[in-house]
This record gives sequence, structure tokens and C-alpha cells, in this order.
Amino acid sequence: MKQGTSLQDMIWYLSHPTLQKEIEPMGWKEKKKELYEKLAAIEHERWAHWQKYMHSKGVKTMPDGLFFSNEYIEHWERQIKTSYAQLSEKEKDSDREQVDRYWPLIEDILEAWETVDGLYEKLAAIQKGD
Repeated sequence: MKQGTSLQDMIWYLSHPTLQKEIEPMGWKEKKKELYEKLAAIEHERWAHWQKYMHSKGVKTMPDGLFFSNEYIEHWERQIKTSYAQLSEKEKDSDREQVDRYWPLIEDILEAWETVDGLYEKLAAIQKGD
């Protein structure tokens, strides 16, 4: 999207009949649903990974659940209170691993927006009468 272009302008451009002829074949409605489901699957995978990690650090206490040592609790509490910028590189790498799950989808979205920018340019040329 062009800098300075409002969301309202972009919606108008994307709903313009000239662009609709080019956008519709892209199957954007289907792609949106597909993206949503892919993100949900990644979220489940991320959650399952975290639960597996948490369960590996705890000790089962029947019938009440898991017990965690003070060392782990203090470590996690410190991380909760620490901004990302203040984390160690090792801790940042752990967060980056989670982003890596989503990153290919984000790249696909960015590439799609490049296509939208091209359509925006075509419409601008049409409006100018070029």
C-alpha cells in the first residue's frame, strides 16, 4: 500500500469494479480462510510445544497436578517482567523460534500486498486516464 493511503481509500480501490476483475481470480476470500486455519494450526502447535516443555519441567503430584521448583518459577517470573529488548540473546532466540512458525505466512501476505500495490498503480493510471 502506498504511504499516505488511508485504509478507507484502499477499501475503495479494492472494491472498484476495474480492480475486482483482477482481484477475484486470486480467490482472496478462500485465501483468507486458509490463512486463518493455518494460523490456528500454528497456534495449536506452539501451545502443544509449550505444554510439552512445561510438563518436562514439572513433577507430577497426584492427584493435584504438577509441581515446579522455585528455580523455574523465579526464572519465568523474571522473564514475564522483562521486556523483549532486555532479554538475553538466548531468550530472544527462543521467541524468534516461535516467530519462525508464522514467518512464512507473513512473507506470503507481504508478497500479496506487493500485488495489491501493482493493482493500485493500475487503478491510479486508469483514474488519470493513462
